[in-house]
Amino acid sequence: MTQVKFKSGIYSGRGVVLDGNIMTSGTCPMMAKMTGHKDGTVELTQDLVDAIKIKTKK
Repeated sequence: MTQVKFKSGIYSGRGVVLDGNIMTSGTCPMMAKMTGHKDGTVELTQDLVDAIKIKTKK
């Protein structure tokens, strides 16, 4: 496996992180399967829906 380097990104663990306009989860489905950690897709999706709801109410 190739090691990926993040020069300007942040990694804040396995939760969902908002960095400017970018929202990401620390655990993708593949990593969840490989490590046994919880897949962050559901939390990421819900946070995205909530963020859209907030933006469209303005």
